[in-house]
Amino acid sequence: MKETRFPDGYVAYFDTVAWNRLLDHPDRQSLIAAMARADVRVIASVFVAAEIAQTRDLGRRSALGALVRQVHGDGPLLEHPVEMAIPMSRAILRGEDDFVVPARPETEHFLAFLKDPGDDELHQEVVDWVARQEGKFATVFEQLKPPSPGSRGPFLTQEVLSGDPVLETLMALPGVREEGLTLADMRTMHDAPHDSIWTALAAMMAYLLDQADRHAGRRWRGAFDLWQAVYLGLPINAFVTDDGALRTAATAILAVLKERREVLTPSVLFTGLKAREPSLFTP
Repeated sequence: MKETRFPDGYVAYFDTVAWNRLLDHPDRQSLIAAMARADVRVIASVFVAAEIAQTRDLGRRSALGALVRQVHGDGPLLEHPVEMAIPMSRAILRGEDDFVVPARPETEHFLAFLKDPGDDELHQEVVDWVARQEGKFATVFEQLKPPSPGSRGPFLTQEVLSGDPVLETLMALPGVREEGLTLADMRTMHDAPHDSIWTALAAMMAYLLDQADRHAGRRWRGAFDLWQAVYLGLPINAFVTDDGALRTAATAILAVLKERREVLTPSVLFTGLKAREPSLFTP
């Protein structure tokens, strides 16, 4: 397993819509230069690469891939939060405050795709990943749905998150189940003084339980990328998105986390950069 240090400075996570907004901005290069001057480190994830793969126009796919590589760099992309959670659990249970972001060889094809979005084989690998993840999300979501709307919840509250049902639900997730984590382990990770993938993952699961209650009796399409909101558990300063559903999920999760974060639209971030507003970029 390769490892890379999480960036210092003011760290902003960009979802795919934010990358598109930056690509289309008339002052794109001056904004990128302003980020460097303000020590704003922008990071991307496998979800960004996956959604770029859904872009039909090859020219735009290539432009987005080049932009992500220019700003994020050629270092590993953030993986799916559940994949990141397992290695991080070991550090938390050892009482370590310094987290190392894991990068598995299995996801190196995402970076390779960003370098060459026109490669049919790489493109298909990323598209297939999306299909698998959507299938997993649909399975989990169907298992969470009650028989009728409004029969449970709300779940995304401090009182519920401090109890065991949400933690037990997390323990049943594919990957977590195989790790053999105990309920006592889950409580230890939830009660840690700092946020982590685990505290945000618990909040995300509670959010999904609430949404399952709302969507009882019908399907909820295209929501698997809401998992990106779990990145709020990482030591980022801003979660940048213009996607309404993702912004709603991120804002709801942020409200129950322990540490200060911001959910920003690209326009707010870009305006702050152009105005050189230092208070916006104080970690």
